[in-house]
Amino acid sequence: MSFKTAKGTELQLLNLKGKDYLPVAQRLVWFREEKPTWGIETSFLALEADFAIAKAEIKDEKGRVIASAHKREDAKHFPDFMEKAETGAIGRALAEVGYGTQFAPDLDEEDRIVDSPQAPVRKPALAPANPRANAPMAVAPAPSAPALSDPGSFVMSIGKNQGKRLDEIDIFQLNSWLEFMRKAENPSSRAQEAIDAVEQFLASRERPAAAR
Repeated sequence: MSFKTAKGTELQLLNLKGKDYLPVAQRLVWFREEKPTWGIETSFLALEADFAIAKAEIKDEKGRVIASAHKREDAKHFPDFMEKAETGAIGRALAEVGYGTQFAPDLDEEDRIVDSPQAPVRKPALAPANPRANAPMAVAPAPSAPALSDPGSFVMSIGKNQGKRLDEIDIFQLNSWLEFMRKAENPSSRAQEAIDAVEQFLASRERPAAAR
C-alpha cells in the first residue's frame, strides 16, 4: 500500500499491528519535498548504558521551533537503542507538523487520553523564600580524563559494539559513534568514559608513527 504526496511522490506504507504506518524515512522524503529550507536538530536528554532519551526539534528557515518531540528506547529492546531513540524522536516531531500524522500509531492515545479533564488540585501554600537558597553555588571544574596507556585496549560498554576493544572496531564506525554521542547533553559517567577513551584512541591513530 502507498500514499501520494501533493506533488505526486509515492510513499510506501507498512502494516503495523493492523494499522497503516508511514516509516520515518518516508516522512523525511515528504518533509524535504515540501520544506527544503527547514531543518531538524536532535540531542539527547539522557544517555545511559541501557537506555537513551532523544529530543528532536523541527525549525523553520528563520530558526523558530515549530515542533519538538521525545523518544526513549532501551538496550533490552534494541542493540542500537541510541539510534532508534533519535529516529523515533524525529518521526514523532514530523508527525506533529503533519507529516505522517494519520499514519503514526505511536500518537494514538487509545484508552489513555492525555487531555481528559481532571479535577483541580489545590497546591499547598509555599513557604517564604529563603534568600540564601538562590545564592550561586561554586562549581568545581570537571577533571580532565586521565590518559590511557593503551586506548585501543579499552572495551566498549555502550552501543552496538559493546564488548569489543576499540582496536577491533572500524575507525569510520568509531568516528560516527563519537559524533553521535557528542549530541548528549548530560551523558552518564559510563558514556563519558567511553567518549574519552574513543577520543584518545582516535587521536593516537592520527599521530605520525614516529611520534607514538
